[in-house]
Amino acid sequence: MPRLLSVLPSDLARTRGGAERYAFELHAALAEALPGWDLQGLVVASEEPGRHVPAGWSAVDGRAGRRRSSGDAIGARCVLGHLRAGDVVVAHQWRTRATTALRFGARLRRGARVAVIDHGAGTRVGYLLGWIPFPQADVGAHQSEFEAAISPIRARRHIVIRGGVDQRRFRAPADGTAAARDFLMVGRFLPYKGQLRFLECLPHGARALLIGPRDSDDPEYRDAVVAKAAELGVPIRFDVSDEELIEAYQTSRHTVQVPVDIRRYEGAAPPELLGLTMLEAMACGSVPICPATGASAEFVRDGHTGRTYEAGSADGLSRVLLAALDDDGHGALRTGALAEARRWTWAHAARELVSAVGGPG
Repeated sequence: MPRLLSVLPSDLARTRGGAERYAFELHAALAEALPGWDLQGLVVASEEPGRHVPAGWSAVDGRAGRRRSSGDAIGARCVLGHLRAGDVVVAHQWRTRATTALRFGARLRRGARVAVIDHGAGTRVGYLLGWIPFPQADVGAHQSEFEAAISPIRARRHIVIRGGVDQRRFRAPADGTAAARDFLMVGRFLPYKGQLRFLECLPHGARALLIGPRDSDDPEYRDAVVAKAAELGVPIRFDVSDEELIEAYQTSRHTVQVPVDIRRYEGAAPPELLGLTMLEAMACGSVPICPATGASAEFVRDGHTGRTYEAGSADGLSRVLLAALDDDGHGALRTGALAEARRWTWAHAARELVSAVGGPG
């Protein structure tokens, strides 16, 4: 029986964001696209694996990695111990020890093929390993044209697979559903997600909501956002379920993305590589607002599928938020957003990846 192995070197007890969501959703779509295959996923959960690890994945030991980075928590010995001849491997995050080991291991285990998807994370050691001319991956699979243009992945073949929406769950509400708010913002409470800038630019009287996990690598920033939101009367919901998130998208006229470029060292990834919250919101009928350049601009086109502002401009963000309070043209933008989201499904991403790695036709 052919086997597909997904490897996500995150420690789910310490981090869970867009990269993790992408990996889990794609793995589930691949399971549907490959009937008769044995699919296994490897991830780390240093605490409460029963709560953190989704179906189809196994929590593996990552003690060495946890001392270094929550995003590079699987060591070389661990992944090589699970790799066998003939495997197809989908490795998430290029700049990691785990992916480096898989590139070597695929050469040692005859017939193994490695496809890599990068989400921007990694360690300093991973950055160094990624640039050394070790064996290339067989396939570099990219989330978008934007990501493909800046990706560090070294591979024999490169493809764009898109993905981002599970249409069975993220869907428009029934006609007549009233909007509970003007603006929604979803994301981890970290400086580069831009919640503080959003609150500072929020028009007077606008109805807004923030959603995100309570855990943060920067608790001081999270607490500053909480204080500013309380000052403005903006509610925050922590640790919501998927059902609660979908309801929030469906009852928000707009969903906003405010990436703030805070790069710690040269070569670091930009603050957003795709924008899953934008795609999920669009599939639920919420009109997106994001920068006019960058990752989300590939599917958010001003005046057609959403509203945009100059990247990094607080004044530009303030103006577009104020203009969005007017209902002029909102219905047409909503229709455009719904149509565009149908091009970015997990089923499409799975088909593209299966075709590239040589799965069944």
